[in-house]
Amino acid sequence: SKEIARVLFERMRKFVGMKELLYFDLPGSNKDAIFLAENYRMKPIFETARMYSREIPKIPIQKVFGVTSFELG
Repeated sequence: SKEIARVLFERMRKFVGMKELLYFDLPGSNKDAIFLAENYRMKPIFETARMYSREIPKIPIQKVFGVTSFELG
């Protein structure tokens, strides 16, 4: 949920330090994730495109607030 994402983000900020740079990759189709990033004055640095060799997986993208690794696909 967006509330859980906010709490996790806050804890991560405190863990790395409030003055340290923090990056996270979010799916551009999740408006709540974009709002979370904008709320903390984060700005886009680069963008990637999702590509599939078959049909788009049926996942609840509105529940995905961060991408762990591009290498995992």
